[in-house]
Amino acid sequence: MVFMGLVIADTIVQSTRWYASDLIEICRTEVEVGAVPDRESWLILLASAEGERVERTFADVKRSAWARGLRSLIGGRTTLRRAVERACRVVPRDRICAVVDGQHTRFWRRALSVLPSGHVVEQPRACGTCNEVLLGLLWILERDPLAHVIVFPAGHQVQDEPALTASLLEAAASSQAAGSHQLTLVGIQPERADPDVGYIVPGRRLADGTRSVYRVVDRSEAALARELVATGGLWDSGIISGRAATLLGMLRERLADVVDRTETAWARDGRLAAGGSARCELYKELPTIDLSRIVVQGAESQLRVITAPRCGWVDLASRPSAAADSAQVA
Repeated sequence: MVFMGLVIADTIVQSTRWYASDLIEICRTEVEVGAVPDRESWLILLASAEGERVERTFADVKRSAWARGLRSLIGGRTTLRRAVERACRVVPRDRICAVVDGQHTRFWRRALSVLPSGHVVEQPRACGTCNEVLLGLLWILERDPLAHVIVFPAGHQVQDEPALTASLLEAAASSQAAGSHQLTLVGIQPERADPDVGYIVPGRRLADGTRSVYRVVDRSEAALARELVATGGLWDSGIISGRAATLLGMLRERLADVVDRTETAWARDGRLAAGGSARCELYKELPTIDLSRIVVQGAESQLRVITAPRCGWVDLASRPSAAADSAQVA
């Protein structure tokens, strides 16, 4: 009995140390980068795929390797922890909503412990980026009906953090100035013709320096990668900035039934971030929906794009080999 008490006490102390060290590191990183956070925007951190991806990628890796989490090639912190740090450079911590898969708590609990209580929204299971974004929008719009949001996937690896941070802040400023009907995408200058990522084909240059969007190309059209890069195509980072109401309207236009049912479940559960019975029932039959494929493609007239410079960006969701390398250097 005494032994169990000591173990529990030690666990609590260790967790407190983790939280304190993570919080200090985030504050230190903000100072080093020197970016001024956007205090008007909210950020939706898409983290539901992280646990599933780690578990799938490392199914054949020893527990000692993956128990510490997915490690970054450029440091000793997990990819999700890096994503949280990146998000905190763009907006204050109390304006971040992380959407996660409740089935993989062990993969995100520590990294997200630096967020305020109630800022982690759990899905009963991962159902694609569209459903992640929808839950994040509902959570934010309750707090700020006129909210401006940045949608930010967690599964990115970046070598030049200041370059990407500057692009995120530029995207936020651009979409705020563009008006309520425009969304801004972040395209990344490609380092090669990569068949594993999506592409954005820019159109004409606009007065504010952004570009219109001629075409959004899904990963399924991988054979076009070389041609797209040769004609000025950008890697699609999956980062979107704009008014929350505009993005919700686009979702409703294309997925009216899913939006209505999710709103109903959200209300029935008392808007609990941790989820409830209504959301669990809904997710038993909810389809997996990709935001880019279902919503962004075909909406080019409502989009603009900014170009982020080459920054050593890798989308780990589409590059399992890079994920494996990340773990092995931990």
